[in-house]
Amino acid sequence: MHFMHTLTRCQFARTLHLNYLNSNRNSIAVDRAGRIHDNSFVDCNDAGVELIETEVHATNVLDVIKDSCNAEKLKQYLPMEPYGEAVLLAVQINFFSCGGTAIGTCLSHKIADGTSLVTFINAWASTCRGVSDQIVQASFDLAQHFPPKDLSGTSLTPNIVLTNEKIVTKRFIFDKEKVAALREAVIGSQLIKTPTRVEAVSAYIWKHFMEVAEGKMNKKKMFGALHIVNLRPRTSPPLSQHTFGNCWSAAIALFTADDNNNHEYQDLAKELGLGRSDKRNR
Repeated sequence: MHFMHTLTRCQFARTLHLNYLNSNRNSIAVDRAGRIHDNSFVDCNDAGVELIETEVHATNVLDVIKDSCNAEKLKQYLPMEPYGEAVLLAVQINFFSCGGTAIGTCLSHKIADGTSLVTFINAWASTCRGVSDQIVQASFDLAQHFPPKDLSGTSLTPNIVLTNEKIVTKRFIFDKEKVAALREAVIGSQLIKTPTRVEAVSAYIWKHFMEVAEGKMNKKKMFGALHIVNLRPRTSPPLSQHTFGNCWSAAIALFTADDNNNHEYQDLAKELGLGRSDKRNR
């Protein structure tokens, strides 16, 4: 077990060095990372990355996988409480007595998005496997395409903490046959040629959510659906999928429900598709 601890730690450090050590003063070198200061900028004080190692004896890693939809239980395998921390990157490696390993990672949205985190995790995995030809090289040139703005003279107050509003989260499972049937229903209407799986399922949930909500109100109401869209493949020319940073935008579809509008499933899928296409055409 001690050997595995040392090996994983060394490969983690090597991944940071090979992929994220950057001498460009305009980029963020994650392995020499600083801390978020005043919730507005990164203080490059070389405070480094938080790395925590734990040994778990009370449960089996398979039990964690089976119960992976329980967000509250999964928090114990994270290096910190999500949201509100000044640390840019933190990792907790959980070694289970059964021989399994679970890795919890927190990356500040101030410097990067989910796609960037996937790039880092894949690079770390390739390093651990010893397949150097598969280690992806992250690109740190996003600021050349989206130059940062000086907001020092504005009244804008950045916020990374979620509101205290009560949010209900539910998990629905659609097998591939059901998803394929939903897509075919949209294609058959000829309103949209190639709906994505996300659009097909989202339109289905959106439709039934509106039907339930309309039964509780007496006047027309506007409903919105929001998807986060990765802009990397949608720029012209496309950016590398391994471009590090925040490269996303929100695609919003709006629909007003009233007595004269029966909001068919296919119509909602079309609205979602138009929102996605709008991000590609901008």
